[in-house]
Amino acid sequence: MRILNTRYLILDTQKGQSSLEVLIALSIMVLVISAAIIVGFGNQSAVVDTELQSRALQIARQELEDVRVLARDDFALIASSTSEDGIYTKNILVNNIGTYSKEVTAKITWQLSPTQLRDLELTTIITDWRTVWEQSGTGDGGGGLSGDWLNPETAGVFDMGPGNEGTDIAVMEETVFITGEASDPKKPDLFSVDVSNINSPSLVSTIDTGPGLESIALWNTYAYVANDNPNGQLQVIDISNPASMSLIATSSLLSNTELPRTVFAKDGYVYIGTGLAASGPELQIFDVSNPANPSRIATIEIGDHVNDLYVLKDRLYAATSKIDKELIVYDVTSPSSPVEIASYNHPSGTGRSVFVTTYSDAYIGVNDTFVILNTSDLGNISLVDSISVSGSIFDIYVRDDLAFVGSDNANSEFRVINIENPADLFLQSEFNFPQVATGITYRDNIVYVSVRSNNALRIITSTQ
Repeated sequence: MRILNTRYLILDTQKGQSSLEVLIALSIMVLVISAAIIVGFGNQSAVVDTELQSRALQIARQELEDVRVLARDDFALIASSTSEDGIYTKNILVNNIGTYSKEVTAKITWQLSPTQLRDLELTTIITDWRTVWEQSGTGDGGGGLSGDWLNPETAGVFDMGPGNEGTDIAVMEETVFITGEASDPKKPDLFSVDVSNINSPSLVSTIDTGPGLESIALWNTYAYVANDNPNGQLQVIDISNPASMSLIATSSLLSNTELPRTVFAKDGYVYIGTGLAASGPELQIFDVSNPANPSRIATIEIGDHVNDLYVLKDRLYAATSKIDKELIVYDVTSPSSPVEIASYNHPSGTGRSVFVTTYSDAYIGVNDTFVILNTSDLGNISLVDSISVSGSIFDIYVRDDLAFVGSDNANSEFRVINIENPADLFLQSEFNFPQVATGITYRDNIVYVSVRSNNALRIITSTQ
């Protein structure tokens, strides 16, 4: 019995070993198969992830291209947004980095699995090159602001001589052109000044065009000036050589002998506005494709003073003294057939100056008030914010987050207004000049101001 029991015990042990071996083999097979399945699914997941990421990249690229197309139509319409495209969420993030530039990021997010969120970002800089190019045609613009504009400084001053005072100003590269009025009409009324060294501006040449000049606009190598001659209000001066300026044309306005107040030039057309005329239209448009032979192509009856003009793309903005239309906007897609498309009434009264950066933003001086308008909806132009400068505004120039304002405030004729938050304007800095700041222009972080005194040119820049 003992032997039998021993034999059976041995047999049972062999069966247990065989079963264990089978179980081990089965376990190994399960592990191998499981690993294969995991690898298979992992590879499949990686393929799916790659495909989804590739699609996200396509979407991001398309979003940025759509933004570029939109910028060509209206730079002001570029704004942050969120939308859905199937499993993808599209976030367009816009950061303003200057008057004419915006940083745009297309961020695409999607759910790879219930526990995995993926995202992809592409960033680019969009520039309003069309407007920048237009401003280069007028001689203004250049690079953006830099340095400390909380504490700007006067770099240099230019003296036009006794009995003469500055009325307006324009800049082309390293030459400033100042118009003036003199007690003696035989004195020069247009000065070209070398500002290659802004700390020591120097006279290049002068020209006498008549009784005096009120306004100047540059386009290409010509200066278009508003002359105090009631029978020859528009003049064209060749400034291709600033050392030898020459008057090449003089034109009178149709049925209007009122003195001109403002002139603007763009794309081969000149727009000139006068004071309230006893007869004849106060706003007239000339074709100057041949600068030596200006041709009047359109007139607009305003019924009051036209104090300032600005043209952006195919829109003409007029600041007027009309009691119910301090700003009037015209479509000048065809300059020979201007059409009024909008107007704005401000309770303060007279529209004195206007500057425009985009179809959505207009800056106007209404008496002593600097005003920002939202013009994105021409049927409902609305006030964004305003600030008093305590003096009648003569000119405005806007660049990046700052507005430069010239006025007849006896204690601070030149003011710098911070417009970084258009709904919360504040005075950033100011200067006291000997007399009224009549004109302002800008180039490459330098502000040039014409002053109604013989020290007619003031050059202002930031501290570094």
